[in-house]
Amino acid sequence: MMHDHSIWISPIWFIAKPRLRITTNALHTREEIDRLVLGMTAVRDLMYKPTISA
Repeated sequence: MMHDHSIWISPIWFIAKPRLRITTNALHTREEIDRLVLGMTAVRDLMYKPTISA
């Protein structure tokens, strides 16, 4: 996310599985939040390929 979208996200490690910590506040602009959502969906699309079920 930092390299491709200039967004810092902290990884946190629980016993069962890793998670991401994303912190936002009222000082973030709508454009920044939109960039976050676009970055997250881009990473999701790279990592998880949809499967077609019949």
